[in-house]
Amino acid sequence: AMTMADRIAVFENGRLLQVGAPLDIYRNPVNRFVAGFVGSPPMTFVDTEVTGTGLKFGAAEIAASLPMRAGSKVTLGIRPEDVVPAAAGLPAVAEVVEHLGGLQILYLDVGGVPIAMQADADHIFRRGERLTVRIAPDRFYLFDPGSGQTLAAPGRPDPSTMTSASPSS
Repeated sequence: AMTMADRIAVFENGRLLQVGAPLDIYRNPVNRFVAGFVGSPPMTFVDTEVTGTGLKFGAAEIAASLPMRAGSKVTLGIRPEDVVPAAAGLPAVAEVVEHLGGLQILYLDVGGVPIAMQADADHIFRRGERLTVRIAPDRFYLFDPGSGQTLAAPGRPDPSTMTSASPSS
């Protein structure tokens, strides 16, 4: 549908969730189900907590300015193309590497959190290889962990439309 249609509709259990241009739905999903349904490999989801300076990520923290109070629970969505090798960032280990010609998909362990990363073939990664990755805060997708509704997405033109997640209990 993503490659052949001008508009697509995403349903869950017979209920229409979102209709639109494929790339618009990919970049601005209405909820976690749509975000995970559209795209290959699928988006990675990590249940996390807002800190005073960003988001908890396993034993580490990702620095970010978020309009949510510290202690708020959120689900972070990460597209594989938004994870990049970097000189500084989160330590990772390549658990699985799929070589696809000019493209590679790495399934990483990042401090106990499994995430997927898409990389070109300029550097051939190997299983067991240690690397450092960065996830840019301006590429975060944030979802309400209860309802699954999108709180923030890079495809949203106005980041001030983000709403508060439920506070931690």
